[in-house]
Amino acid sequence: MSNQIVEAYQQVREQKNWMLTQVAKSTIEKNRYKPNENWSINQLIFHLYNVESSILEYINYKHHKGELTQPIGMKALLKFQFLKALLKTKLKFKTPKRVSEIPEELDFNQLITDWENTQNDFELLLSNFPEELHNKGVFRHPYAGFLSIKQTIAFMVDHSNHHKTQMNRLSR
Repeated sequence: MSNQIVEAYQQVREQKNWMLTQVAKSTIEKNRYKPNENWSINQLIFHLYNVESSILEYINYKHHKGELTQPIGMKALLKFQFLKALLKTKLKFKTPKRVSEIPEELDFNQLITDWENTQNDFELLLSNFPEELHNKGVFRHPYAGFLSIKQTIAFMVDHSNHHKTQMNRLSR
């Protein structure tokens, strides 16, 4: 089962690679520019990294404290499906406080290094993730509530997909 969640996580890596390919096609100035958007391309990349890093930090913290005990019930499954549907729309969402602070200036090379390290750490966590926790709530999404590890990975993929249209708009 752990191999399945590691394989599912590869979609998150693929999303990151797609985003970084878009950045590479552009100029440094364009990646810093904010045309009628709240964020520049660089800030969008930071946001995606920050969300993933925060999720990893939350799971590690709760796992080490032995607090990954929340069962995933029918209500949680319905809320997750609703979240998935919302992320497929062009609706804008208020960024949760935990990941809302985006720096104006970034060391982009350091950001990419940090993101790669985070993804390596996430993959290590997933490859050793206990089977008995697969159906427990491992991450508390601010709108959908507790998500299982599979749902958390699916959320990260859907969240990145949600930002693809923003990336396409910014990189024109």
